[in-house]
Amino acid sequence: MPENGSWPGAIHATNTRYILVNPYTVSLRGNSIKIKHMIHIKNHSIITLIFFGILSADVSVGSDTRHISENHHPEAVTGESILPVFRDSDSGNRVSVNLLTKRAKITEPGTYWVGFQMKIRDGWHVYWRNPGDSGLPTEIEWEDHDYITAGPIHWPRPERFDEEGVTTYGYSNEVILLVPLNIAREESDMSASSTLSANVNWLVCKEICLPESTTATLETGADGTFQNYSAGSLSLFEKAEALLPEKTTAWRAEAAYESDQFEITVTPESGETAQPDVENIYFFSGTRSTIDHTAPQRARWVGDDLVMTLQASRYLNAIPGEISGVLISEESWFKDKEVTAMDISFSVSSRYDSE
Repeated sequence: MPENGSWPGAIHATNTRYILVNPYTVSLRGNSIKIKHMIHIKNHSIITLIFFGILSADVSVGSDTRHISENHHPEAVTGESILPVFRDSDSGNRVSVNLLTKRAKITEPGTYWVGFQMKIRDGWHVYWRNPGDSGLPTEIEWEDHDYITAGPIHWPRPERFDEEGVTTYGYSNEVILLVPLNIAREESDMSASSTLSANVNWLVCKEICLPESTTATLETGADGTFQNYSAGSLSLFEKAEALLPEKTTAWRAEAAYESDQFEITVTPESGETAQPDVENIYFFSGTRSTIDHTAPQRARWVGDDLVMTLQASRYLNAIPGEISGVLISEESWFKDKEVTAMDISFSVSSRYDSE
């Protein structure tokens, strides 16, 4: 973005990793400005502006224009008004984070699991990897380490939040985000203790949305003992692992796109599968701006196959080659075991191509 100027219309600020899709104009005077994120509060699309250096800006949405500057707290812009995202009276995080280890110590090189236990204040929620219509997923940024390498977040099945035409995906009350660590610690590394820090960033929302962060530290003694381990760690990990969607080959999925809709067919590949009630089936798309999160999802059984019709997002620019996500039900997908959430991915064909 240029240092001075104005940007009208639907801006896709991909360099900030956040997509802004609502009409607005920001006229900037000063050193620099960063468009931090877009969120929703009830019916309103919110754009939060984070200031760097000494600057001021005129922000316009429709007929509403407001001059804001670094002297104010960050402001949010809606289609009707400009609202504060932060409150002076608020202090302290709404989410506490505790870093846990599944095992008590390093016994040999290999994979060791850690969990970020996020305790969320009542009435607030944080976001899944695809936050839905608005929001931001939790991010974990690890520092470099000589013999520890972190893998990706393993996300538990999300909740769905529907509020006045806005649908978001995330977690309330408590969630544990599991992360595998590849530890290549050899005997020569056991002469001293070690620490590994991770910066954790999240957006927490209720009637307003607040970006929060903390630094969590993994501490290892010279004998390989994890200082983050406690007697209750194993039960917490068992609880978190039970909420992970199952990866299975017992179901196969494919999809076709036509007339702004995806028709997904999920086919059983073994006799061990069951047919949950279609009223309680929902697909959480793992990719933003693919599925219309707010539109109803229609599901029906056609013989042994589950057929779902999903409305495409109005922000879909091109038909994706593949879609992944989590398919959930209140009843099990199997006859002999309790699995209510499955990780699925499927290729997408266009029926226009076959004509």
